[in-house]
Amino acid sequence: MVCCAVQRRSEGPGKDQIMEAVYFTIVAVALYFLSDRLLRLVEGWLGRELEHRTLVFFGILLTLALASFALIRRLFG
Repeated sequence: MVCCAVQRRSEGPGKDQIMEAVYFTIVAVALYFLSDRLLRLVEGWLGRELEHRTLVFFGILLTLALASFALIRRLFG
């Protein structure tokens, strides 16, 4: 007697999920550079380097990321 085991391929992420991940990645890279540019503009206006520039950079990046990722979810979700 021969036994055959039928294996079902587990379904991976769908096309929509892959494209969403691509959009998030592209936007994340763009936001990183935009945040750096905004931080340098603020420092230029002030005429000095900020003491806690890492925290300011993080604040700018976080704000832009939350807003843009929510927008992406609304547009493509």
